Formats: sequence, structure tokens, C-alpha cells
Amino acid sequence: MSSLNIWNALLVTSILLMACDRSERSPQTKGSKEESASKQSAIACENNNHLKTAFFGDLHVHTSYSFDAPAYQINLTPSDANRYARGEEVPFFPLDEDGVAIGRAKIDRPLDFLAVTDHGEFLGEWHLCTVPSSPKFDSDFCRDRFRADVRAGLALMGRVISMESPIRYEELCGEDGRICHQHASTPWRAIQEAANRSNDPCEFT
Repeated sequence: MSSLNIWNALLVTSILLMACDRSERSPQTKGSKEESASKQSAIACENNNHLKTAFFGDLHVHTSYSFDAPAYQINLTPSDANRYARGEEVPFFPLDEDGVAIGRAKIDRPLDFLAVTDHGEFLGEWHLCTVPSSPKFDSDFCRDRFRADVRAGLALMGRVISMESPIRYEELCGEDGRICHQHASTPWRAIQEAANRSNDPCEFT
């Protein structure tokens, strides 16, 4: 074998060994970083227990932002849901003759975690028909069809979502549905902001 071929063989072998070495080290480095972050997170909480601790919470909560939740009658928001989970009192049914909630609700033991899981479907429609400042609030659709009767409003949206090929109500959302799509971003941001405000590391998630 010529000296040129020997040098080429050595060069290729060296490159292959370096590549193998790098691929073997990479996952270990990544893993150690994740492990380190996990340890730091655990150490940060004084009540950390390596033998495991039972936590209690609710992973399926709807607020007034969901089209099928009666909570929209008293305008209970994601912030209210988080306050309730942490042991604070919130307005509740029954409603008086003016539609004002005269009942009160308070949990007997604050929760450790909560997930507000309002429907992604119809977030824009809900916002347009329930927020007075929206451009469609006083429309016939919102006033006479959605808000006039709780059950009728629920049936109105439920009928669409159960269709084989769901469509948006053109009179509310426009021909291309863009109006409802745009107005869905406001409540979606509010849900995230409420969660971020309420999150209290080592106390409430």
C-alpha cells in the first residue's frame, strides 16, 4: 500500500473516531444538564420529599370563556378560577332578578394545582357575543340568538361543532371566519396570563 493510501486511511479513521466520540458525549452532556436543572428545581422547594408527596388539584375547569359553561352568566374568569382554587371566595349562583350572582362559593381546602381548560372552539364567538366592547356585541346574532337564552346559545354552538364538516356562523365571523379567529386571541392570552400570575412555585401550580 502506498504511503498516500496509508495517510488517507488514517485520516478517515481519525474523523470517524472523533464523530463517534462526539455523538456519545452529546446525550450525556444534555442529560446531565437536565438532571442538574431538575435537582435545582427540587432543592428550591423546602417541602421537597424524595419519597413522593401527594398533591391535589383539578385538571379540567371551564370558566365563562367556554360556550357551554353557565359560568358566563356571572362572568367567572380564569383569574376567578385560580382564586377559587387557592381558597378565595367567588360569586356564584343563584342570580337575582337583575342577573347578579348573590351566592358565594369557597373551597374548604385550597388546591395544589389547577388547569383551566376552556374550549378552544368558539373562543372568538364567545368574546364577540359577551364582551360589550366587541364589534358584534349588539348584533342580532349575539343579542337574540346567543345571549337571549342559555340553553339556546349552547344548542347554537353545539349544533355546529357536532357537524361532520363544522363551519363558523358567517353573520358573526364573516365569510372567511377571520373576525372570530382574531377575537379568539384575546381570551387565549387572558387564560395564559391568569395562569402565569397565579403560579407560585412550591405553593401553587
